[in-house]
Amino acid sequence: MKTKHLLMSTAMIIGGATAGNAQDFVGNYHIDGRLAVGNSIDGSELPSGAIFIKEDNITVRFSDASTLSGYPTNDWEIEINSGGTSGTDHFAINDVDGTTNPFRIEAGARNNALYVESDGDVGFGTNNPMVDLHTKTGDSPTLRLEQDNSSGWTPQSWDLAGNESNFFIRDVTNGSKLPFRIQPNAPTSSIYIRANEIQLNGNGDDLNLKVEGVSDEYLLFTLASEDRVGVGTNTPEVKLDVNGAIKIGTTTNTIEGSLRFDGTDFQGYAGGEWTSLINTDEQELTLSGTDLTIDNGN
Repeated sequence: MKTKHLLMSTAMIIGGATAGNAQDFVGNYHIDGRLAVGNSIDGSELPSGAIFIKEDNITVRFSDASTLSGYPTNDWEIEINSGGTSGTDHFAINDVDGTTNPFRIEAGARNNALYVESDGDVGFGTNNPMVDLHTKTGDSPTLRLEQDNSSGWTPQSWDLAGNESNFFIRDVTNGSKLPFRIQPNAPTSSIYIRANEIQLNGNGDDLNLKVEGVSDEYLLFTLASEDRVGVGTNTPEVKLDVNGAIKIGTTTNTIEGSLRFDGTDFQGYAGGEWTSLINTDEQELTLSGTDLTIDNGN
């Protein structure tokens, strides 16, 4: 079979073709110049680039003609803008066989809306992504996780965002509440979830822990600088300082220094036995400094 070659050194303009006057070119052709294609080409226009396409509905289709078993055959299409008054201005890639539109860029998208570096780092709004996924904007860059009801589950949306005030998780569906926040310059390992424990203030910094109640601002408070814990107070004076009543129950352990209430009597365990702290008729209590000694007279 003789191979045909066509060499053109000027611009080639093809337009207005219909089924009646379409021409087939068989062979290998080389155009040394520029190519204009489309049903809106009037012959007076020269393309500004190597290929110029002008139509009212521009598409470029890639049709795979493979017929051998096991070979990929999917057809693809580049689409420029929607074909209607209510459509969008866009550049899109369509999966023709799958009838889906997996990729679309709308006109007016910001610079570097999507930027992939040579090392695989992906930037949103930046041409210098520093990590695998890097998003950049002037106010609270945000990642949204949205579950719709397409799989039968209740719709729910969450945002992960950060700004000069805090990094936060936002419950978009339920009034945009912020159940989790971290302020800038928080200490290392403020919360550290390990394989066998959860550490708070794991780096040993001067970091207090505060738990608020409905009516008690200091329901639980740890004063890290003094290694003290307060219940109902933020100024604990001893290792455990309780501003309010304490309720204790009974126990059968035999650990020295234990306290219990057996239902009728408060007792302390010392010297190998439980001793009443209420019935002291035959007992002698001696307080020396911070030490309380109970002598039951035996």
